[in-house]
Amino acid sequence: MTQLTQKSTSAATPAISVVVPHYNRGDIVLRTLQALEEQRLDAPYEVIVVDDCSTDGSWDLIQEFAQSRGEWLQAIRLERNSNASAARNAGLARVRAPLVLFLDADIVTRPDVLAAHLEGHTLRPEENVVLLGVVRFPEDLPLTGLRRLMNPAGQWDDIEPGAELPWWNVFSGHVSMKASFVRAVGGFDEDLAIFHDIELGKRLHDQGMRLYLADKAVGSHYHDRTLPQIVRFSEAYGRYFAELGSRDDPELYEHVHESWYCETGPRVVAKSILGAAVGNALVRPLTVPLASFLLDRIPAIGNPLTRLILFHVGHRAFLRNYRPRGGAA
Repeated sequence: MTQLTQKSTSAATPAISVVVPHYNRGDIVLRTLQALEEQRLDAPYEVIVVDDCSTDGSWDLIQEFAQSRGEWLQAIRLERNSNASAARNAGLARVRAPLVLFLDADIVTRPDVLAAHLEGHTLRPEENVVLLGVVRFPEDLPLTGLRRLMNPAGQWDDIEPGAELPWWNVFSGHVSMKASFVRAVGGFDEDLAIFHDIELGKRLHDQGMRLYLADKAVGSHYHDRTLPQIVRFSEAYGRYFAELGSRDDPELYEHVHESWYCETGPRVVAKSILGAAVGNALVRPLTVPLASFLLDRIPAIGNPLTRLILFHVGHRAFLRNYRPRGGAA
């Protein structure tokens, strides 16, 4: 039996609200919104897209799309450019449903995603239940060596359906929870532009969160960057991961220290030396294009070369910014 879509109006309280933070994704955001419009659901829902002062003209596209769709789709714009955490919190403030799904602007969902999240929360109605949606590689894009190496899509494929996951697996790009639960911990930390989902997962964990994989809720992740862009982001990753490890939270501290940023011993010494040889600023104009070339043609060389470059850039940023303030040594 085909389910009917019931988009929410101001007179109908939605069963689930979708918050979509957006910044400069004019290439894909309308596909994301169209996929949400085409959801098969026998309950009302609403979509709130929050633009973080985009500069690529996509805000005009979003406004035009929203104005032609009715009250089920709200489009709001932050007063100043902030980050995805601020955008998610602004959307959360407008949520009317008891459930909220946080969905990145570059994830195009299958038609049954909202139904899958609703079903999952119906089966597990407890306040502290959080459901992690699945992301996969887009079937309409070639699976290049760089996409295979860097895109997290497909990372949950080997996990048992409905499995419970540790708190650090909260991925803000496709995750649903009770709106009251995330509001009770204050939403996302707007001081973090990266790893805000890990930090939120820790605070939710402190309040008894149970995180499960919603294996029937599937979206395609159009998260495509060039290797030079990824190198720049690696520096930011190291900087923000240092911020997490510097917080006065022993369990968060321990999680950071179990990561590759804090590896010790001969292996990491060797990796640091090799990483410095191929990833320092003087040689990157040569090694980054070489790694991009080899990723598709000789991945047995391109993959480790790329990982060494990214390790060096991220690790140096981490060490420069890390200031421990608590936890066990």
